[in-house]
Amino acid sequence: MARSLLLASFATKSELYTAIDQISETINIRKDSIFVFVNEEDTGEYILTYNMNPEFANIKFTTIWKNTISVHRKKQTNTLYSLNAMNEFIKSKCGGNLNRDYQIDWTQFENQFLIIKSQRLKTLPLRLVKLNQ
Repeated sequence: MARSLLLASFATKSELYTAIDQISETINIRKDSIFVFVNEEDTGEYILTYNMNPEFANIKFTTIWKNTISVHRKKQTNTLYSLNAMNEFIKSKCGGNLNRDYQIDWTQFENQFLIIKSQRLKTLPLRLVKLNQ
């Protein structure tokens, strides 16, 4: 059985409820299963995370919402990350080499999102937002 895929969609404050509606309708998930985080460095930027069922595996992410990427999560530290960002972090610690045996101390990224933004590794501090739907 195929596993669900964790996605993250980026939306501005003015787009937030439209994004939730579109995501919910496009991949047939309940709105309350979409987790909303605010970027603490830019409180006008929201990150919506949700699991996409395998039945939608062939859908282009941008048809779900325009700014959508595949992400991973470390539950223990509530860390979100893209594989590209994780690889860049490892390279930064290993002299530019991708050492697959490097052990990341995820506690240093608690409640953060590691992402490549403007072609640079960024860590975005996150705060879960409770919405009234």
